[in-house]
Amino acid sequence: MIHKFIVNSKINKAFLLKAQFKEDKQVFLKKENYILDNPEKEISTIYLGSKANFDLNKLISILRLIVNNNERIYQIDASTFKNKKITIDDVTKNFIYIWYEVYGKQFNLKTKKIKDNLPTYLLINKFDAKFNEDILIASQMCEIKTLQDSAPNILTVNKFIKYIQNLCKKNNFLKLTILDKKELQKLNMNLIIGVNQGSEEDVKVAIIEYKGSISKEKTTFVGKGIMFDSGGYNLKTPGKYMLDMKYDMSGAAISILLVDTIAKLKIKKNVSCIVPLTDNMIDSLAQLPESILTSMSGKSVEVANTDAEGRLILADAITYAAKKLDSSLIIDLSTLTGTIIYALGKYTGAWTTKDNHWNLLEKAAKKENELIWRMPINDIYLETLNKNTFADTLSCSNIDKPDSNIAATWLKQFAINRDYIHLDIAGSADINSKGQAPMFRTLIEFIKNL
Repeated sequence: MIHKFIVNSKINKAFLLKAQFKEDKQVFLKKENYILDNPEKEISTIYLGSKANFDLNKLISILRLIVNNNERIYQIDASTFKNKKITIDDVTKNFIYIWYEVYGKQFNLKTKKIKDNLPTYLLINKFDAKFNEDILIASQMCEIKTLQDSAPNILTVNKFIKYIQNLCKKNNFLKLTILDKKELQKLNMNLIIGVNQGSEEDVKVAIIEYKGSISKEKTTFVGKGIMFDSGGYNLKTPGKYMLDMKYDMSGAAISILLVDTIAKLKIKKNVSCIVPLTDNMIDSLAQLPESILTSMSGKSVEVANTDAEGRLILADAITYAAKKLDSSLIIDLSTLTGTIIYALGKYTGAWTTKDNHWNLLEKAAKKENELIWRMPINDIYLETLNKNTFADTLSCSNIDKPDSNIAATWLKQFAINRDYIHLDIAGSADINSKGQAPMFRTLIEFIKNL
């Protein structure tokens, strides 16, 4: 679909948009007047300020403004945006991602159609086959965002399972296993079952596997799939803290599409994902604060706060990834803690048990222009959790402040000495109530280089 908008010749009725670098002109900062049109020549000029200071973030900002416009049909001359930091490949790649942001699949049930943006074209000398990979990734990100943005009464546990089944039917390289409540009981995955007790729809756990290598090494993504989080009996404060809780399944959506994309790209690595799907609701059967459950790992857990449900479902899923899937590396993605938002804002917090994994992750994030920051993982954060409890451990602390670090260190125990990466995307999953598909591009790059 996008291919007709990336061309190597002039498009009739389009303003050819050329960039110029001038120290004293930087009109792209003025959104109301960022392009200078010349109707006689059908050429537009956009001034980008100092050539030395023009970087990837500024490129993305200006491309987003141009593609979102509804006043002119523009054809961007990619060659004029080049400098020492920006290549034509950078322009093309980011044009593809932004084009899909505007024109790609989206969740929207509005009956009144909003005025369409006018088409934007990109002028390059040659279409490189590697751009097809960017197109695939961009379209898959639209799938993730559509799942994220879907209303919680529309995308339920059972509807999500049907989506996963259809996804796997279309990809012959994937093996799908779905565990229902009875199978979870046999596996002693009682932490997941406990969170589900107050929900109308029974919990489901989806496992997708892709074998791209004869190696025994396997990476498993564990995605938090809380379809809606009320907080349980530790009810979230009505109002703003209950809003956007539909995004609590973001980790699950990203994990599923990661395995699908890696398989479609035929990357020669073994990857899988496990996603527990449930609501966290209240009724007479819902689990109570101070309930004690025995996890799949055998460790008993006292529920200190029913609103810390994410780490419960992740713990059992992580143990399954270690024991049943024999994963060498386990990576969880979860909208887990509010404290990570206070600490890092829109950054993703990262905890890793190995320095080389962090180095690869940081390198991949820089390449894909995603915000990530390493956080500490240390057993000192478990000291409070192992005291004042009738179980092996409390699920969280109601006293200590660094909840993000506590959660990461607590979850590491359930990986059973496997290499482990915890990604807290609570601050990056959605921005202004719109899904962002964070870490998707970074993790594909990470897997390639692992």
